[in-house]
Amino acid sequence: MVQAIVVIGGGQAGYQAVAQLRSEGYQGAIHLVGDEAALPYQRPPLSKAYLLGKTAAGDLVFRREDFYSANNITLHLGVSAEAIDRAARQVSLSDGSVLDYEFVILATGARNRPLPVPGADLDNILYLRTMADTDLLKERLDAAQSVVVIGGGFIGLECAAVATMLGKQVSVVEMA
Repeated sequence: MVQAIVVIGGGQAGYQAVAQLRSEGYQGAIHLVGDEAALPYQRPPLSKAYLLGKTAAGDLVFRREDFYSANNITLHLGVSAEAIDRAARQVSLSDGSVLDYEFVILATGARNRPLPVPGADLDNILYLRTMADTDLLKERLDAAQSVVVIGGGFIGLECAAVATMLGKQVSVVEMA
């Protein structure tokens, strides 16, 4: 049997899983699959410090690339898991490669729920989950005069605070 663990998800949980596996002495191959091209990074600063430009992208990563190579963790970044064949014990990736596994850890996190209203597909409707989303939001905020934030949770309110600090007229729409 192949001694390998495939971790699907390049966020906090995926990073923590691979780091913990090595620190606890797992000797087999470890593969980390992430659909973003960036090394695993912290997401909480995206909605404030990174959006304001107070934190650089490189400062968000949990560990530099040399950590992964020093710990024999193979990174598969910018690709996604397309299928898990439980009988063959293989994960097929979007780049056509196939990874054999002993165990799979699903650490994919959450996704934004699309706005279920007419016009939600317009160019000026943005979501915030990734560094790329934040980069686009930064660019659009520069040109915006007013901003509507849908959602009064942590991320929504931090985005609203940043937009206010940048002198934008802000409205927050929240279910409660």
